[in-house]
Amino acid sequence: MKLKYTFLLLLPTFLLASEEGGTDIIERTINFSIFAAILYYLIADKAKAFFTGRTKDIADRLSSLESKLQETKDLKSEAIASVDSAKRSSVEIIELAHKEVEMQSAKLKDIFEHDVAYLEKSYEDKKEILQKKMTEEVVSEVINDLFADGGVSLGDDELVNIINKKVA
Repeated sequence: MKLKYTFLLLLPTFLLASEEGGTDIIERTINFSIFAAILYYLIADKAKAFFTGRTKDIADRLSSLESKLQETKDLKSEAIASVDSAKRSSVEIIELAHKEVEMQSAKLKDIFEHDVAYLEKSYEDKKEILQKKMTEEVVSEVINDLFADGGVSLGDDELVNIINKKVA
């Protein structure tokens, strides 16, 4: 294949060459062909190795970049999954906190209602006790006033009327 390309490159030289002027074009062409062949022989392997190595380096860098890109995509997907999980957890925590607040407020409401009922009952009980005590004191005071003078004699009906007037 290489021989065909070389022949095609040299073909115009052969066609345009003439022997009338006595030029040395054929010799020069042969010399150039030999020079090109020697140059190709010396440089071809090194050039191939250079370009092969360069291609390999580029391919390695490309694969390295692709692996880093894939790692980045994986990390991104993990981060997105983590964010989604955190959002779900935060929603659950908020719902749990709302339920806990409702439970605590209901519990405190029950406690306060019980305390208020207890205080009202206690107040009513103390009120009744104080009314009884006050009635006893008034009756005692009236009886002491009536019998303190020593000479008053009253009937039961009159005594009851007096007590009722004093209490009312």
